[in-house]
Amino acid sequence: MKAEKDIKKPLDVDEGNPEEGINGNGEVGTAELEQVVADQAARAAAAKIEDSSSEVSDKAPAEDDTALSDQLQGLRGELKSTLPEPEKFLSFEAAVADRESSEEDEQSPGRFPNSPRFLLRFGIIALVVSLIVVGGLVLFLRVEMPSLVGQTSVEASETLVDLGLDFELFEEEVPGTPAGQVLSTTPAAGEYVMRGTTVVVRVAADTDLVAVPDLRGMSLDEAKEALTALRLDAETVYTFDGAVPAGNIVGFLPVINTQIPAGTSVTILVSAGVFEASLDVPRVIGLTEEAARTVLIEAGFNPVMYYAATTRGEIDHVVSQTPGEGNMVSPGSPILMMVSTGNSTTDHPIPDVSEERRAEAEIILEQAGFEPEPFSIVDAGVDAGTVISQMPPAQDALLRSGDPVGLLVSAGANSAAEVPSVLGLDEESARDTLRGVGLNAVFIFDPVLAGSSVDDISPEVRGDIVTQQFPAGGSQYHIGLPVLVFLSAQD
Repeated sequence: MKAEKDIKKPLDVDEGNPEEGINGNGEVGTAELEQVVADQAARAAAAKIEDSSSEVSDKAPAEDDTALSDQLQGLRGELKSTLPEPEKFLSFEAAVADRESSEEDEQSPGRFPNSPRFLLRFGIIALVVSLIVVGGLVLFLRVEMPSLVGQTSVEASETLVDLGLDFELFEEEVPGTPAGQVLSTTPAAGEYVMRGTTVVVRVAADTDLVAVPDLRGMSLDEAKEALTALRLDAETVYTFDGAVPAGNIVGFLPVINTQIPAGTSVTILVSAGVFEASLDVPRVIGLTEEAARTVLIEAGFNPVMYYAATTRGEIDHVVSQTPGEGNMVSPGSPILMMVSTGNSTTDHPIPDVSEERRAEAEIILEQAGFEPEPFSIVDAGVDAGTVISQMPPAQDALLRSGDPVGLLVSAGANSAAEVPSVLGLDEESARDTLRGVGLNAVFIFDPVLAGSSVDDISPEVRGDIVTQQFPAGGSQYHIGLPVLVFLSAQD
């Protein structure tokens, strides 16, 4: 090595010792080098002693030689203590070997960049710094999912874009929920996500099914407006209720949140005010069926239509009614009307059952091939259970076999009735049960289960049963008032 060669150059040594310090090759060895260094240190100390001696001789007399000698001995001891031991001096080869052994020693303090301990410390520091940087980025890039349920899809998408999130919309049919309204999100509200995350947004699809709204406490006009907004129609039935102001809603069927197709009707029971003792029956003969219904409903009565062939009156117009014009009857009482279907030569005459007892009248009509439909009405002048009149009448009317005949039966002077529960009954049984206590059943068919062919399929084929009614069973009611009955087709 060059450095090693430089240190082995011949040295100038004291000529008084010409053979010491020089090896056989003319180079200075390790022992000789240590000796040379020691000699040079000794000469320097001697020179210092001589300078001190001169200074002392100038300042002190000759008799102070003893003190000077002691001082010189002290200087020699001090000099000896400051000089390193000869074995402390290392050759260049020893220094290099010591460094190499330090690098290979795993217990080395790691002063060199390529030592294992240095690399370990550097790696730990780098890892900590990386974790700090990554943590900061995560805190900066993550966002909390907002609550989007109930918003429109447009509002929800704008919110997500503002937060730096992507989104995918999936439609789902949920009856009664407005189209485009957010149903749920994945991730859900409150969860933390990274910016750029794709959020799955479920929204309600457009559907033909509509949930029946809550109409309680509304006026008739308000109820119709609410139904129209949902693409539903209103079918109005009047009753008497002293607790509900006239013109306001008493009840309705189907009940709240029932799913029905758009375009179908909700039957509304509207208050006609406080129950009066009696009302004057208006004349509806000569009116069309629709006009006659309107007049009677507005007057507080329950119109019931029958159809028969007759030679008198105008076709499709009312040609007969009972009770007739000018009679005073209780509010809500049934008014039976006959609409002319024209002349017929094949239909059958109707037997007269007026003044017969109800049970006997029903037997007579059934034997003649007709279907009796009894209605109770308060009449203090006729014994309870006696037939007051019938519709169609026995004169000037013909019916087809199996057609219904309405019977107006006296309930005497008692106008109170307890509404029976008809839940679970079929249509015929429910009608008979309600009529038996003098109440009028107004049937409403479930359009979802019955389908569009509800008018073409008989209740027996559909298997309809009563699933809803208003008023509920056990309620106190007046004879002649209507009870809403909702029929659902069995699976």
